[in-house]
Amino acid sequence: MSAGAAARFLPPLLAARANTMLRIGAQALIAAGCLVIFAISPMLLAHWGVPYDAVGGSAPAKVHPGTWAITLGLLLASLRFSSPIAFAVRAAALFPGLIVFMVTWAVVLWYAIMVQKMPFTPMIDSFFLPFAALLGLSTQTDSSKRGIALALHAILFVNALLGLYEYLSGFRLTPYVVGEEELEADWRATALLGHPLSNALTMGVYMIIMSVGGGRDLPAWLRPVATLVALASMVAFGGRTSLVLALAAMAGVLALRFAGVLRGGKVDLRMAAAVIALAPLFGVALAALYASGFFDQMLERFVNDHGSAKARIVMLSFFRHLSVEEILFGPSPDKMGGLQRVEGVEYGLESFFVAYVLTYGALVSGLFFVGVAFFCREIVRASTLRAVLPIVFFFVVAATSVSLSAKTTTLGMLVALVVTMLRPDTGEGRA
Repeated sequence: MSAGAAARFLPPLLAARANTMLRIGAQALIAAGCLVIFAISPMLLAHWGVPYDAVGGSAPAKVHPGTWAITLGLLLASLRFSSPIAFAVRAAALFPGLIVFMVTWAVVLWYAIMVQKMPFTPMIDSFFLPFAALLGLSTQTDSSKRGIALALHAILFVNALLGLYEYLSGFRLTPYVVGEEELEADWRATALLGHPLSNALTMGVYMIIMSVGGGRDLPAWLRPVATLVALASMVAFGGRTSLVLALAAMAGVLALRFAGVLRGGKVDLRMAAAVIALAPLFGVALAALYASGFFDQMLERFVNDHGSAKARIVMLSFFRHLSVEEILFGPSPDKMGGLQRVEGVEYGLESFFVAYVLTYGALVSGLFFVGVAFFCREIVRASTLRAVLPIVFFFVVAATSVSLSAKTTTLGMLVALVVTMLRPDTGEGRA
């Protein structure tokens, strides 16, 4: 790496010091941005009076502060090269799939602004943030990624405990607001991450990451504790799809490990003994929680989903009201808004993929989905093959919820968790 752009204007000693300051500043901003997207939710911003997701207000306020921090850190990191263009070329060489992703993202952005006449700021946090987070984290050293991973473990542990406290006490750190209406009757916790389903999705991703070895930075005894606390918090957040799919994924991982043991694989005797000793206690605790009614409200959601299944059926029925041209190129926002109001699903279409087709049309959306697939490939390349399972889980859940079709930081959270907790065993920052 050269002394950077500063070498063009400063003596060698000052240029080296400037380069060091740029490195420290970039690392600090990128790390802070990754933590901020977990610690400050969109609901908390709204509670503080920031017009983040409301009508009106300045454009900068519509972008999450974590996105701003990571983007600024990425800019500082680029100045360590001979020019930001050189940094971009280097990044493109390391992550060629990001070129496809950014081109398709730019197409959707242009289509939203110029054709559909829709706001573009939701696509900044939903998709530019993950892009910037992946590039930014690629510039971090392994020790820096380890520090971020430990901080994220701590934040999610606190988030899980806070969610359980909210569920049991009725207290809420952040009011649960949809549109302009506060849902006081809804029992689901909001905790640090805000929306209950965002909490459930992210905690589900975290549990799967832990099951495939993402807790290597924690003491061995703390890994099952963190996983069990996260699992318990899923009841507080009420995400049925996330809970069922996360449990299924973790069961699959355990089954594969057990099969490996049967084929002669190594066994951690201390861990095996601990599992055998604690399994009866776990069963007793589970029975006690069930008897106390801990699971009642979650189980009630499986019996009565309060119209969620009907909303998905209604969403699919919208295609009957559209012409072939509208399906291919997207209906007008006024028409879709009218259909949603008539059918009572004005708060969002509960599938990222269907919502994009109904908003931008099958052609533009299909192109973008290809770009997202390339982006996911680069996430795996920046981490390990174990990242495939949490990524698949994330997008399966996204297919059954509003998720990425609205303004959200959840994909950026996925990137931060995977790249730091499932990082390769050796190697420093890549860019």
